[in-house]
Amino acid sequence: MGKELFVLCKVVSKGNISETKYGKRCELLVEILKTTCSNFAQTNRIKVIAWKERAVEAAAVRKGQEYMIFFNRYKDDVDWNKQPIKAITALKVIKATKSDRNIYFTNSNGQYDPFNKLIV
Repeated sequence: MGKELFVLCKVVSKGNISETKYGKRCELLVEILKTTCSNFAQTNRIKVIAWKERAVEAAAVRKGQEYMIFFNRYKDDVDWNKQPIKAITALKVIKATKSDRNIYFTNSNGQYDPFNKLIV
């Protein structure tokens, strides 16, 4: 999985920054709006794990706002309630603008499509 993928998502829950022996770590629980990862097409929520300087960026996100999170790998994990969930390691965390939302919610025919999660 060397290809960079991304999700356009809404933050549902945010954890605090914790210090580990590898550096700072922050976890987010997000709801997927759009994604380029075909394995997340049927997934509603994922856990985002951010390390080091990206942990500081992730700690600054606000619940309910939309963000673009870039990643290149994912794994099976458990959420805070010990339920199975997919987890990604964030490469970048960027706040989504209204124009980003409009671009990704428009399909290849130029029609507004909020229901299909997969961006082809």
